[in-house]
Amino acid sequence: MAPGIIIGMVSALSVEITGLPELVGAYNGFGGLAASLEGIGLYLDPYAKDFVRGGDVVAEQTSPMLWVQAIALILSIIIGMITFTGSMVAVLKLHGTISSKPRVIPHRPLVSLVTLIAMIVFGTLAFTGGQDWNDRGLGIAFVIIVALLSSIYGIIAVMAIGGGDMPVSISFLNSLSGLSTR
Repeated sequence: MAPGIIIGMVSALSVEITGLPELVGAYNGFGGLAASLEGIGLYLDPYAKDFVRGGDVVAEQTSPMLWVQAIALILSIIIGMITFTGSMVAVLKLHGTISSKPRVIPHRPLVSLVTLIAMIVFGTLAFTGGQDWNDRGLGIAFVIIVALLSSIYGIIAVMAIGGGDMPVSISFLNSLSGLSTR
């Protein structure tokens, strides 16, 4: 058996039934983190622009194909990081480490809009303006900024929800993590 399966089984068997929402939230959050890291890894992959079969480059992808892949990559990072940080906040609220009271930042709608626009701008900059796949300079900096902004948004979004609604939040974030993986 794979070590991940064994760890999952041991953790599932060691949790009381009332702690299942926390466990699901933690599993879900780490799934989102894995999707984000996969997106970052794809950005750094020197063969991401090519069709590779059996270790050999068969052909290059067309420009429209690369744009679809770039959009999917950035969305994977955004959704994955929102899922990760949001799920961790939900788990901490359910566990009682963070107060279950809703905490809403001032001007939340404006902050959310500015954060969304910034994620779109930096996500676009990662592939334009001289940056390209496997750009380990400015391009990866833009990708990391997108990941950080997404993380902040995940925290802001879930902190505003009360503790009684955390299982619903975890279910929503669980569905998001399904979108972030390919």
